[in-house]
Amino acid sequence: MTPRSGAGPRPSGSAAETRLRVDPVACDGIGLCALLAPDVIELDRWGFPVVVRRDLAPREVKAARGAVRACPRRALWLERVTSLSAAR
Repeated sequence: MTPRSGAGPRPSGSAAETRLRVDPVACDGIGLCALLAPDVIELDRWGFPVVVRRDLAPREVKAARGAVRACPRRALWLERVTSLSAAR
């Protein structure tokens, strides 16, 4: 099983972006995440989260981190994505 943190080493010359991910199977559609990170998460018509911002700004990362911690089903996680083209 791979860790969800995405905290692996970065290749030199790359930039890392933080993304919020949702496990739709684990999610019960409680909606707490959208209250804690409204700039990042919207709820669909059934109350399940939809991540509307792919790459998060620093203030959005803070809000998303709060949503991850508060999720009662542990259906959210933050992921660091390394992009070689973003550094150029």
